[in-house]
Amino acid sequence: MAKTKGISGVAIGLIGTGALLIRAAIRGTSPMDELKQIITGQRPEPLSTASRGSAITGDMGPQGQGTPATSSVRPSTTGKEAPHVQAEMHYISSTWGIPTYGWRSRGSVPGSDHPKGLAIDAMVGKDRAKGDAIAAYYVANAKAKNVKYVIWWGRIWQERTGQWKAYFGPSPHKDHDHISFYQVIQGRGGK
Repeated sequence: MAKTKGISGVAIGLIGTGALLIRAAIRGTSPMDELKQIITGQRPEPLSTASRGSAITGDMGPQGQGTPATSSVRPSTTGKEAPHVQAEMHYISSTWGIPTYGWRSRGSVPGSDHPKGLAIDAMVGKDRAKGDAIAAYYVANAKAKNVKYVIWWGRIWQERTGQWKAYFGPSPHKDHDHISFYQVIQGRGGK
C-alpha cells in the first residue's frame, strides 16, 4: 500500500496563522482584530496585488484617481455644523462632486460627533476610488484640518494613534466616508 503525502492539521494551522499575521501586518491591525473579522465575516476588503490608491497607504489626494473637476454639487448643511466643518463639507462637495451631510439630531453610535456639528458623511456611493481618495486626503491633512478620526471601508483611522484598525460599528461605511473633527477653540487655533 502506497503512502499518500498530505498536509497535516498542524501544518494547515501554521499556514493559517502565518497568513493571519501577514494580513494583520499589511493592514496595520492586530492579529486578534483580523481573526475577529474572519470569524464574524466582517472582512473589510480582500488583499490585492492590484496597484491602486487606498485609505491605508494614503497615496491618493484630492487630485487622485476618481476626482472630478470642480462640481456644482452642494453640501446639505443645516447651519448647525461648526464653521470649519461647513468649510470642509463645501470643499468635499465641490472637489469630488458628491453630496455631504453634517449635523443631525442623533448619531448611530453613542458619542457621535454628528449632533455636535463636528462630523461629515461624504456620500461616495459605489465609487471606492473616490472614497479611498477622500480618506487618504483627510488622513494626510489631519493636523491642518483638525481631524479627529476617519471611518471608511470597515476601518477607522484615529488622529491620536495615527493608525488604521478594524471598525465594528453598525455601518461598515462602504458607501460613505465619515470624517469627525475636533472643535476649534477660537483664539487658540487648535484642538
